[in-house]
Amino acid sequence: MDDFEKTSNDELNTGLDEVKQVEQDLADAVVAAEEGAAAAEPAKPLTRKEQKAAEKAARKEARKHAEEDEIVLDIPESEIWTYRVEGLAAPHINKPYKNFKMKKVLFVAIIVVAIALSVFFSIRAVQKEPFEYTKLEDGTYRLDKFSNTGFITDLTIENVADVVYEPGNPDPATNFTVEVDNTAVVTAIRDYALNCDEKIVHLTIGKDIQSVTSKSFYSCWWLRDIQVDEANTAYCDLDGVLYTKDMTTLVSMPVYYQQYLRDKYGYPEQCVYNGNKRLDDIGDDELKTVLGRNAFVKYLLEKGVQPEEVQLNGETKALADLSFEELGELLTPTVLAEHLRGCCEQAGLGKADDLRKLLDPDLQALLGEAEFEKYIRLCFTYVVPSTVTKIDDLGMNYNKMRYIYLPETLEYIGTLAFFKAPRLEHVYAYTGSGAVVTSATTNPQYDFGTVYDSLPASLTFIGSDAFSYDQALAGLYIPASVESIGHHCWWEAVYIDKNDGKQLKGVTEIHIERSEADFAAVTCGKQWMPEYDHMLFKKKVPVVYGVERPLKDAPATSDLP
Repeated sequence: MDDFEKTSNDELNTGLDEVKQVEQDLADAVVAAEEGAAAAEPAKPLTRKEQKAAEKAARKEARKHAEEDEIVLDIPESEIWTYRVEGLAAPHINKPYKNFKMKKVLFVAIIVVAIALSVFFSIRAVQKEPFEYTKLEDGTYRLDKFSNTGFITDLTIENVADVVYEPGNPDPATNFTVEVDNTAVVTAIRDYALNCDEKIVHLTIGKDIQSVTSKSFYSCWWLRDIQVDEANTAYCDLDGVLYTKDMTTLVSMPVYYQQYLRDKYGYPEQCVYNGNKRLDDIGDDELKTVLGRNAFVKYLLEKGVQPEEVQLNGETKALADLSFEELGELLTPTVLAEHLRGCCEQAGLGKADDLRKLLDPDLQALLGEAEFEKYIRLCFTYVVPSTVTKIDDLGMNYNKMRYIYLPETLEYIGTLAFFKAPRLEHVYAYTGSGAVVTSATTNPQYDFGTVYDSLPASLTFIGSDAFSYDQALAGLYIPASVESIGHHCWWEAVYIDKNDGKQLKGVTEIHIERSEADFAAVTCGKQWMPEYDHMLFKKKVPVVYGVERPLKDAPATSDLP
């Protein structure tokens, strides 16, 4: 084997020497040619370009000869797998490895552990602990994160809690319990602790919570109300809305507060009208029909018209026993009259003709309009108490209110305070100071005084994006008290009518109490005013300065809840 290797190396070195010799002969030939040419005619110096070209040609010719004289190592087929190249380890052919079985077992074990760790951390990334806390310096705890099991709808934040699962129970709705450590007190809730939760409906804040903001419940889409233990010294709730204890700051209105109010005043979440729909998902005209039909039947009941039998969905029921949803399924008034004919004289309504007058569609339409206004007043109108001076950041974002009354004590509207309030039509300011709150569950009584269709005259600061995307706003009036307006404050509050593609709707004009010269002293962020900017169609909203504050007739106190 050593002789073979030596012979092969000698042949390789001989081949390389021959290549070098060819290159030298070629170079000598070039020199000779140049000398012959020089003898034939006077010497002419080569340019730099010509010299480089000659060198390139010489190298090319040398490579050509080297390729033609390529050296092939003649290694026998039987020995090719044992041939060793200098500097490399010899091939491991037909030789046993040391500790082969042990190495194989170790390799498999490492692969199994790697796969197990990958699965473990993947599950941990998806299924986090339901409750995550940080222990504070005073020995109490802060709730940092709540990851819903998917079946927790009512949550009380008071003491450290943990979810304990029941072994052997595969039902995710019943296989756990929430255990509370009464010795570990929670005093703070971190921002975004319940971020984007889609299951929580009712939230209760314990007596020891001293730090919480609206960001703590950001985008909890189904949260209806926030209740606060009356012993809490920092916060309270006013009918499900979170305030500071002194009622000077509105901290957070739950996103789905509308359903809390509907539950309170007897309106269902679902109604039966051209299929089963949520009240939020049907238009005003349909809503008037639904509410009017229900009010109409109630009207008949109050008149004593109570037929013993009403056919509904193949069943015979008493009219007085029907639920709200079933009332919505009743037939048209004309057909309903057929069920009531036999009850006319007993109810003191006279002949059937009189009943038909009572069932006139105009009466139902009137009741529908009145019932609709009542519904909007009870569930879509909100009065901020006259003690409030600040609406916190995100305080009323995503709310579905149509009419909001702000007191003339309000000084501060935070960033994103009314962000994406799609139904907000008017923001009114009232001068009265008769809001009285006796406890966290008692509604105040209001003396509205003078009501303006404007922001409060006490307001000095409006945060960035405070009213962004509020496209139902019918107008905008900025009082002289305002000193600072954040960027994009009314962004997308004006839009183009999709029907004609030209007419602007929403906030199409801005009225300002200050003169143009005085308003220049107001600090305004980038693109604070509403403007339409879409593709090639661009239009700024006109501004009118020096406008007197517009009045609005205040509703009677008795008309509000």
